[in-house]
Amino acid sequence: MIINISTDLYKTSWTELVFKNRNKAYGAYKLRAESSSITVRSI
Repeated sequence: MIINISTDLYKTSWTELVFKNRNKAYGAYKLRAESSSITVRSI
């Protein structure tokens, strides 16, 4: 079975969905929110 995911995992909306009703002050939220810009700079 193939799953077609057309969602961009680097969009802010995806991060908001993952961390909905969770502690956003924790470091993981900040890392996820900034991961796309970090990836671009590293390339």
